[in-house]
Amino acid sequence: MLQNCLVRCLHVLTGIPPITLTLRSMLQFYHLKYMQKSIVVDNHTFSAEDLEASPNIEPSWEKLKFDRRYQHKPESGYYIYTDGSKMCNKVGCAMVVMYEGVEEYNCINCLNDEASVYMAELKAIEIAIEHVLSNNINHAKIISDSRSILQALNNPNNINPPILLIKNSLPTRIQEYNSSR
Repeated sequence: MLQNCLVRCLHVLTGIPPITLTLRSMLQFYHLKYMQKSIVVDNHTFSAEDLEASPNIEPSWEKLKFDRRYQHKPESGYYIYTDGSKMCNKVGCAMVVMYEGVEEYNCINCLNDEASVYMAELKAIEIAIEHVLSNNINHAKIISDSRSILQALNNPNNINPPILLIKNSLPTRIQEYNSSR
């Protein structure tokens, strides 16, 4: 039992998604790209055409870098903290919106019991972005402790449908976080 716990921790420490998630993603890509079958993820249908991007369009996420270093000293403005977890076979995610150091809003969601922590972390970031866009917040910093999600979002070649969904929801006005530092 102890060995299994240590192996599970390796995914977090290395920032590499679990093999089951990697295989599922590869299978979905195969169905999309080569078998021309549509897949459904979180009530969103993806088809092979969704994978193709016009060569003249530079996606906003190629300029976007997510800072993985945690040197957080809250400043003025919006900070949104996200987290996902799995405990006792229950999976959930949450996000807290802070403005000027005061909690403005929070949201807790339960996910399907078969969902992974990776998916919970991803859903928390998705909810944070939805909150920013639906409330017309011009500038917000989303703080996540999920190294694997941040690496996936930084990778311009990642075609995992939930990652693409987040990348495509980002407005083009987003600038690279590191350039403002």
